[in-house]
Amino acid sequence: MWRQRKPELRKHIAKDIWKLTRLCSLVAVVCLLGVAPAANAAIDSYEFSSEQNAQRYHALVDELRCPVCLSSNLAGSDSPISADLRRQVFRMVEAGNSPEEIRDYMYARYGDFILYRPRLTPFTLLLYATPVLLVGAGLLVIVRLLRSRRIAALTATHADDQQSARVDALLAAHGGAAQGTASSASAASSASAASARRDANAA
Repeated sequence: MWRQRKPELRKHIAKDIWKLTRLCSLVAVVCLLGVAPAANAAIDSYEFSSEQNAQRYHALVDELRCPVCLSSNLAGSDSPISADLRRQVFRMVEAGNSPEEIRDYMYARYGDFILYRPRLTPFTLLLYATPVLLVGAGLLVIVRLLRSRRIAALTATHADDQQSARVDALLAAHGGAAQGTASSASAASSASAASARRDANAA
């Protein structure tokens, strides 16, 4: 029976392998189609008047962020606005504007988002300081909790010591009273015995 089923099982395995191969090929094609436009997205051909201007241009488009992209600079984005901004950077570089003037121009229109390294303002300082403040507050809370637990443990130990001393004192007092009572009883017994002996002798 097992030998009769072996050809059918082989056919099913071959079908599954063929489906998996087709699926992998399809995924590979989709990935290649998605990567290819991104790889060739920001290819601009500008003629610079000097090598220094070309270096300034490439440094700026690498530094400035695409306004409509999540994590891409102007050099790596294929969006229309990035193409316009690259063109604007080229014009300003060729016009003799300094990199700082070009950054100011972009900052005035798009704010801190267009800068990969935001400028130091009260808001950005607060953003930078917030994690440090949170960590410091957390450490302070932990230190206070540990200190309060230590104080509670010391207080409990002191209370236990006082309770033990009190119990020892009570036991000592009870033991002394019991010893005194035993001595009194022993003395009375001795007195009774002596009196009995005297009475016997008198008789």
